[in-house]
Amino acid sequence: MPVDGKKDEDEVLILLEDLSERRQMEEAFVDSEHRLALIIDFLPDATLAIDCNGRVITWNRAAEEMTGVRAREIIGKGNYEYALPFYGYRRPLLLDQVLSASAEWQQSYTVLEKKDRILSVENFYPAVGESGAYLRSTAAPLLDADGKLIGAIESIQNVTQKKRAEEITAIQRDLGISMIAVNGMEEALSICLNSALKISGMHAGAIFLVDKGGDKLTLSVHRGLSPGFVEQVKTCAFNTESSLYTQALYSSADELTAYFGDIILQEGLKSMAIIPIYHKDKMLASLKLSSRIISMVPEHSRQAIENVANYIGTIIARLQVEEELRESEERYRQLVEVSPDAIAVHINGRIVFINHAGARLLGAEKVEGILGRRIIEFIHPESRQVYIDLMEPLAANGVFPLTEMKIILINGRIIYAEVTGAALVFEGTPAVQVIVRDITVRKKAQYDLSREVYKLRVLYDLAVAMSSSQSMDETLKLTADKSRELFAADCIFIFLMDENKSEAFPHTLSGNKLTEWLEVRIPYGKGLIGMVAASESGYIIEDYITSPLFTHIFDDLVLEEGLICGLAAPIIIGNDCLGVLVVGHRKRTVLTEANLDTLTLIANLLAVEITRDRAEESLQKSLEHLRTVFECTVNALSITAEKKDPYTAGHQRRVASLACAIAQEMKLPQYYIDNVRTASILHDIGKLQIPTDILTKPGGLTEIERLLVKTHPQAGYEIVKTIPFAQAISTALLQHHERMDGSGYPRGLSGEEILLEARILAVADVVEAMASHRPYRPALGIESALEEIRCGAGTIYDAEVVEACLKVFSSNNFTF
Repeated sequence: MPVDGKKDEDEVLILLEDLSERRQMEEAFVDSEHRLALIIDFLPDATLAIDCNGRVITWNRAAEEMTGVRAREIIGKGNYEYALPFYGYRRPLLLDQVLSASAEWQQSYTVLEKKDRILSVENFYPAVGESGAYLRSTAAPLLDADGKLIGAIESIQNVTQKKRAEEITAIQRDLGISMIAVNGMEEALSICLNSALKISGMHAGAIFLVDKGGDKLTLSVHRGLSPGFVEQVKTCAFNTESSLYTQALYSSADELTAYFGDIILQEGLKSMAIIPIYHKDKMLASLKLSSRIISMVPEHSRQAIENVANYIGTIIARLQVEEELRESEERYRQLVEVSPDAIAVHINGRIVFINHAGARLLGAEKVEGILGRRIIEFIHPESRQVYIDLMEPLAANGVFPLTEMKIILINGRIIYAEVTGAALVFEGTPAVQVIVRDITVRKKAQYDLSREVYKLRVLYDLAVAMSSSQSMDETLKLTADKSRELFAADCIFIFLMDENKSEAFPHTLSGNKLTEWLEVRIPYGKGLIGMVAASESGYIIEDYITSPLFTHIFDDLVLEEGLICGLAAPIIIGNDCLGVLVVGHRKRTVLTEANLDTLTLIANLLAVEITRDRAEESLQKSLEHLRTVFECTVNALSITAEKKDPYTAGHQRRVASLACAIAQEMKLPQYYIDNVRTASILHDIGKLQIPTDILTKPGGLTEIERLLVKTHPQAGYEIVKTIPFAQAISTALLQHHERMDGSGYPRGLSGEEILLEARILAVADVVEAMASHRPYRPALGIESALEEIRCGAGTIYDAEVVEACLKVFSSNNFTF
């Protein structure tokens, strides 16, 4: 078009607008939406949103966790598909009511709260989880920046535990109310089972009671089980010790077929809960609940089920106690009159009732002889304060514990009794019932038993002490002291027979006043001691001075010692009487055959110990003799070897002296040292087979002569191997020229292959040989010898042995 009157020219009009602010606003909006999406995605409650077309636009992580449906699987879906994870079928959710209210669907909610355009509801959603869940939902409209409706959002919170807790509380409350007027065990258990089924949501169940034996479970009540199943269960024996019944078990039916067989699957059961029912640590019953729908009891129901089981335990215990009480009352009426124990009732201390056994116990012919008298009359003065003190626990607890007392009978005789008491109402008046049992015979038996136990303990201690004593004198002293303690005696005498068995002499005394006893010698067959030794029998002496059993000698000593009665038993083993054991009392004492048997047992123990000690002494003498013979034999062999080579006379003894010193420095046991000594004394005995002219040759040896000399370890071994020495001795002779690096002879052994005794002998042999004169050279001296082993330590010679040898010379100032 023409501009400014000009024609035929093209012109362009350009309009510019600044979009920077708008672009910034759009970016800010996008950022805002992204942050909002992140916030929603991480909300703890399940959150979903739909647009106005009913398509899912938001499905956060909590919704994924609650339903098991991923956001990528549901975003963009419509046609109520988002209701499937909640209800199991397509239907409007609460957010749909925000977009388009439907009276028909609103009626499906028990309570629908509405505030402005926000809806809230609590409802049961059957498809959530394994057995459904109670959810609280809140829905609100979604508006854009201009307030225009663009969709709806719903937040869902799982309130199953809260809802179940409310239901359980109501069920438990109803259960408690029902128990008030319950009539009998079966009715009570039926009510309890129904409550357990309601709380657990299970479909069938049963309660099994523990039988009186405490090891079997028998069916008591059941619900929801087929008659055929019940009949099969009745024939099963359920053991209370089985692991199935010791603690709560929640399991699928498949896992329990090993215990119950296929009857569980035939019944169509999918899951089972087995809960032991206890009361005060005692198993009373077992609760079994099962379902044909759910495969496992929900976690949120388990504690409630176990609470009901505990309540059932309380109910069973209470009903059992009530039943036992009714039976007890009936038994009590019969028991009082037929009871062998004395039963009495007193009011304000006066006896108002006593059974016939009580009258007989107290020595009355009829009960009328006791009625009206004060109960304290029949309680011994020593026990009266005890009885008075028992009234305090009686007032506090209604009973007082079983207590031992002394009771005085009508005739004045005293008996021991066990007494227990309880508070009761007698003919409308508060009273005290006491039950009295005569335990006089039992007390005597207990006393006798305690004495026997005491005797056995003393005898055991004595036997142990005898076996561990160091000498015969110690054994005899111990026996005397223990016997005096056991018999509560004043004196104990142990007489031993001399070697000729012609007279007895006192070896050990305990408790005696006079020392003159030590000078007494009693002829065989004379006096009490001689008679016991000759007859080899024990005696009870009721009165020593007047006893006609034996000839009386040394009566003056007996009178001066003040002895009246006692016991005597021979110390005998086989047919050999070794002595006599005597127990003396300065006061008249009742002595029995049992006392004599005990003394005889001690005497027999003592006889064994004396015989053992004498046998050990004889054996020790034999060992000493054998040791002397052994040493003389070894020395004789050594001297024989030295006679062959006079230039090395004394060499073997000096080697033995040094080798033993090294072994002692190494802290080796004595048997090592003894082996080293013997092996050292004999180590060159093999040279007996080498010609004397070779052994005494002043110059060097030829190769053949050297090889011949090297045979002496083997030759020495062959000489002594048949002698019953320790194996180490002959082996040390064979190996004493072996070296740690394998350069020795005759077998070229090395390291630990060489016996320790041989390694010690090798070092001692080298040191002594170098320090002494030989036909082919003068003595090299101790320092040269020590330098030789020092240089060869660890290679030729054992380093530990060398170190010990050096210490022997440096610290112990050893000399040959």
